[in-house]
Amino acid sequence: MKKILTIALAAACSFTACDIERLPYDKYSADKITEDKQASLDILLNGCYAQLKGWSDVMHRVGEYAGDNMMIRGSSTDAFYTFISYQHTPSNYRLNTFWNNSYKVISQASDLMKLVE
Repeated sequence: MKKILTIALAAACSFTACDIERLPYDKYSADKITEDKQASLDILLNGCYAQLKGWSDVMHRVGEYAGDNMMIRGSSTDAFYTFISYQHTPSNYRLNTFWNNSYKVISQASDLMKLVE
């Protein structure tokens, strides 16, 4: 009798469930954005700025290394060395990353402007 009661209690506990739907704290759903557009603008704009923050070092190097503000001695295996030596190649992964990230930010800013209109 004790085993049956234990099994029945375990079965009853397994059929109960919690119905909590939690959205991730670091994401905004499309429904939440369209509900309150004004409050969402700051969050979306911060997302655009966050994209810039992650690769600002690369953005700085692309401009400075190709100019005459820097001098390098010797040689380097870094992909940015081609900027200093004026030997840009389409396969330079740092340059590709720079442009890919640039277009991501442009796309996000464009989507944000569409939301404002």
